[in-house]
Amino acid sequence: MWFYYDRSLSPQTYKLYFNFVKAVGITGIFLYHAYESYIGGQKEILKILNAGVLNYFFTNVTTIHEYLCATTQVFLIFGSIGAELFIFASGFGLYYSYLSRRKNWGTFYSKRFWRIIPLYYCALIAGFLFNVYFVNNPFYSSAEGFKVLVYHFLFLQTFTMSYRYYSFLYFIAIIFHLYLLFPVLVRLMKSKSAGFLIFISSLFFTTIINLTMDFLGINFQGVLFTDFLPYFLFGMLIADSLFHNKKYHTLIFDKRLSLLSFAFLLVLLYANKIDYSHTLRILIIFLSLFSLYNFFSLALMLRQKAVIDFVAYASYATYLFHIYLIGIGLTLFSRIGFLSYYLSWIPVVSIIFAVTLFASYFLQKYYDRFLLQVGHN
Repeated sequence: MWFYYDRSLSPQTYKLYFNFVKAVGITGIFLYHAYESYIGGQKEILKILNAGVLNYFFTNVTTIHEYLCATTQVFLIFGSIGAELFIFASGFGLYYSYLSRRKNWGTFYSKRFWRIIPLYYCALIAGFLFNVYFVNNPFYSSAEGFKVLVYHFLFLQTFTMSYRYYSFLYFIAIIFHLYLLFPVLVRLMKSKSAGFLIFISSLFFTTIINLTMDFLGINFQGVLFTDFLPYFLFGMLIADSLFHNKKYHTLIFDKRLSLLSFAFLLVLLYANKIDYSHTLRILIIFLSLFSLYNFFSLALMLRQKAVIDFVAYASYATYLFHIYLIGIGLTLFSRIGFLSYYLSWIPVVSIIFAVTLFASYFLQKYYDRFLLQVGHN
């Protein structure tokens, strides 16, 4: 075989790899949101994407400081795919757990409820208090603001414009919808060759939906969970391949394919005057997924297992609360005038990220201890 699949990987290494995916995902999400707050929102980021990311940042760059700034900003912008990495890891973890320890659906959903929902509701309440008392936004305490909050509590925000408030939490609603769909996906995946066909069909389906909406001028105000379905199914496909010793998982643990994907990704990112479309985003995300294995191998070579496990363990709580800590941290550093210095936002964001990770780690640790005490491990 021309491609080189690393056959020395153990089950523990596979698990560590998906912890690595979650760690990369949450790091990217955090840095992307910090950078978005720094440069003034998504419109500025979209302008950079349409211009060709590498082309935009490295044109007329001459000094070491400029190269550092450009390289950092390229990484921060592509932190936006962190949500899809999370979905991929969730699909894998959920289906591999189901295959390894099959339980009745009542037990399955009870475990997921206690793991996800209470912390999510805590994050919503924290978001309400943050926006009312720290940001001083009157909308959140208005009747319409309470209506939006109810939509979030019921996981209905992705079907309306409500997702734009407490916006980053829409991802939890997407996960919730995919969990509800999971029994159907399990039944579809049980056929010997159905998994790959279902995955390809989901890619085709979501692309057709978006192209049709663009063609008809339909401006859907929410977030389509079908946009995330291919990544969830791809994770399930890899889990099924690993568990039943098929061949699909060799794609993401292939060193040469990882190198080729990364090279092609760099070429694609240097292209300018291309529209940052839904189809292009899918291509970028899968190229990024296939590129990860060599970076994972480098992390292992540098003996960063403890760091990977630490960040992965704190990832869910970090996702829920990071935006508030970013807002508070940037405000505090701005008041002391530290953000006025060139590239000062890099150490500032690093400090906020470290504080957020440690706070999230201990929050998750004590919450897990609480679950053990009440019998919901």
